[in-house]
Formats: sequence, structure tokens, C-alpha cells
Amino acid sequence: MLRVEQYGGFTLVSHGPEKDTIDKALKRLDPELFLDPEFSPTSGVFWTVKYSRGDQYPLLVTDWREADGSPRELGWAIVDDLKRKEGLGWTVAAEVVRANKLLEERHTRDAEAGYFEVAGDMLPRVLRPRKTLPPRGVALRMSRDKQRNRGENV
Repeated sequence: MLRVEQYGGFTLVSHGPEKDTIDKALKRLDPELFLDPEFSPTSGVFWTVKYSRGDQYPLLVTDWREADGSPRELGWAIVDDLKRKEGLGWTVAAEVVRANKLLEERHTRDAEAGYFEVAGDMLPRVLRPRKTLPPRGVALRMSRDKQRNRGENV
């Protein structure tokens, strides 16, 4: 993976780490850690580190996203972040779950605001009193009956 950065008129092209090399570094921390891509409908593909538990579903250790949910670029910082959290054990998943819950609540609030806007627009239309019209055949028959009662030839 090539990374291109520009500083004024100077362009720096560097070779960023590959997924395999980061996986090897994670294996050195703990043989059960692995890197896994995830998909979010709002932000796209982002990287997660998971802890393999044999035949059970892997435990999410951390996800590599910004605070607003946008994905971070894959790099050595993810390994450094795990080294920093290593003394806490791999149960820091609660931290990620809490961040995901806050992100989900924010999306829910935004969606509810949209729903209330739509409901505020639609409710007056739905609740407006209307006179129900009889089918055309009944109305036509009634008008012809009135004409006959008045003595008109229909």
C-alpha cells in the first residue's frame, strides 16, 4: 500500500504496512489476535482487531475508527494502540461497545428527527376531515330519481 503525502512542493511517497505484516505484529502480542475488515453502511469499510476464541464467535478488541465513525487508515498505530491497552487485558471491548452505542444513539436521534419532520408534514393531511363521496353509480341514480320526482323526463 503506497501512501502519498505532499508538503508544499515536496511529495513524499512511502510504503505503508500491509495487512499481513500488521497481522504478524498482532500475533507477536498475542497468538489469538487478528485483523478483520468490517463494513458500516454509514462510513464504509473499517478495520477491527478481534480475539479468536476457538469455536466461539471472535471477541472484538478494538475498532480502528475516528470518534465520528469514519475509518482510520491502516497503519502501525493500531498495534501501538493495542500495546498501550495490553496491561488492561483484552476486555477493553466494553470501551468499543460504549463508543458504538453512542454512535448508534446519535444515528437514532437523527433518524427520529427526520421521522418527526415527516410526521409533522403528513398528520395534518391525514387527519383533515373529508366528506366521503358515494360511488358514482349511486350519486347518478339519486340525481335521476330527483329529476323524476320533479316530473322531468329522464
